[in-house]
Amino acid sequence: MKASNYNIFVHYEPDNIHIGYNAVSNGFYVFNEEQYGQVKDILDNGGNGGNGGNGGNGGANTLKDTLVKGRFLVDDDLDELKILKLRNNISRFNSEGTALVIAPTLHCPLE
Repeated sequence: MKASNYNIFVHYEPDNIHIGYNAVSNGFYVFNEEQYGQVKDILDNGGNGGNGGNGGNGGANTLKDTLVKGRFLVDDDLDELKILKLRNNISRFNSEGTALVIAPTLHCPLE
């Protein structure tokens, strides 16, 4: 297992929480300070090792399962870029839906 290349973590100071987002899966999770340390250990070790900060693996395994479910942690052979390209092509060439673009003028007032 490896950490996804599309993970974004932001620290929110007022509540002292860390917000995790995965741009491929749209996975979103809020971690407290202790959990965030465990998350970093799990992602840095590819899901292997790391004690999760609790002396055992019970909490770390649950957190690892959460990271896998949110696709923060993915299989080694998964090519996320290919997934994104495939999704893009599917949406571009899908004739099932209709898109509407409203352009009241083609003249840009900023020119």
